[in-house]
Amino acid sequence: MEHKPPAPLCKAFLACRQIIQDMASNEFVLLGPTHQFHAPVFPMIASLSFFAQCTSMQGAYNLELQLQDLEGNVQWRHAFEPPWDCNDPLNVVYLSLKNMGIYFPRPGKYDIVLLASGEELARTPFWARLPVETMP
Repeated sequence: MEHKPPAPLCKAFLACRQIIQDMASNEFVLLGPTHQFHAPVFPMIASLSFFAQCTSMQGAYNLELQLQDLEGNVQWRHAFEPPWDCNDPLNVVYLSLKNMGIYFPRPGKYDIVLLASGEELARTPFWARLPVETMP
């Protein structure tokens, strides 16, 4: 029987327009943290980046990002290779998922879910909206 490592603890999970990593300090700069976008037509593909801060990692984890509707149906998913590996449970580890093209089938409220080896690490609500019409 294969040993499954315990799920890490996710302390932060944010959707952003862009993430930049400074090469000198290795620090991350999060640009445009967001919980929504507006698009004139659906279906559409939105370019989003995600940042997570995790700890209590003890092994290799297969990461997956999902877009779920409010009924829990997966509308889009992306599995990452290679597995995320860390064997120091006291270490704080940063995950930067840049420029993900996420498929939104229609306007509405969704959840963006980060999973590690099939277990949910984090969930954040996200709205896909039509533009607001303004009167002249």
